[in-house]
Amino acid sequence: MAETEPTLPQASETAPRRPLSRWVWGGPLLVVAVVVSGKLGWDAWKHQQFEKERTETPPHVIADLKLKLLWIPAGTFTMGTEKPWVWVNDVKKKYNDVKPAGWSEWKMKEITAEMPATVVTLTKGFYLGETEVTQAQWEAVMGSNPSRFKGPNRPVQQVSWDESVLFCQKLTLREKAAGRLGPKQVYRLPTEAEWEYACRAGSRGGFCFGNDDDQLAEYAWFEGNSGSETHEVATKLANACGLYDMHGNVMEWVASWKRYPGGFVTDPEGTVDRTLRVVRGGSSDTNARHSRSACRYLIPPDECGGLLGLRLAAGQEP
Repeated sequence: MAETEPTLPQASETAPRRPLSRWVWGGPLLVVAVVVSGKLGWDAWKHQQFEKERTETPPHVIADLKLKLLWIPAGTFTMGTEKPWVWVNDVKKKYNDVKPAGWSEWKMKEITAEMPATVVTLTKGFYLGETEVTQAQWEAVMGSNPSRFKGPNRPVQQVSWDESVLFCQKLTLREKAAGRLGPKQVYRLPTEAEWEYACRAGSRGGFCFGNDDDQLAEYAWFEGNSGSETHEVATKLANACGLYDMHGNVMEWVASWKRYPGGFVTDPEGTVDRTLRVVRGGSSDTNARHSRSACRYLIPPDECGGLLGLRLAAGQEP
């Protein structure tokens, strides 16, 4: 009987593997893309609306003082310092990790005044001075000029918070008496939130133009280029809101002070501390880090140091 060859086991037939549907892996990516593009589109639309309102709203001008205030539309921004470790690392790199004895910029406690970062919504627009108040403008209202570095178009300096508030009050009465100011309108110091919002002008960097210290000389009179004295206003570049000297020349008093609460707040006015007020903006004697948008100093209201000045705001009575 003939031998039959053994039958080899046959591989079972299986259905070919089908690739995953493109929706399985592409769906989540599409959702992310839609969300991101939607956010970018929303931000672009909001910026367009901001610019439209800002540029189409006429400035408020006090003609005989040559004092112009620009309209700053309402909006939302992050106030204060979000990532303090960034500048700490920059300082360490600058000094090769060797602590320079006595240098305050090394001390972490300085940055805590700018924290926690707080998302602020300003529901009302306001007018803010295109420049710092000049000596000529101050003298016309107050009848004196306390400045050390004299010049009619240089910012007034050596003025206290108390004197700055008095200037605003006198100017308000002057303009109402002349019929140029409505019954509910006043001149005042900006709130701290208004000041930083206007200074940043949409920037999330250290300065109104970003983070590059080397660009600061184009926008500000500060330690690196001032020769330790003030200069005429509006001789450097303006920020995106058309405001000059927000990062230097003289430090500017603001209306109120309150520790940053963190989280989200709307129209914060702050509280007036009995012993301290805030100045912002750097000066002709501060270095780049102390000229940042978020940098703030707490000073007694009767202090009238050499580089203290102000910028005028206008709005409705509270």
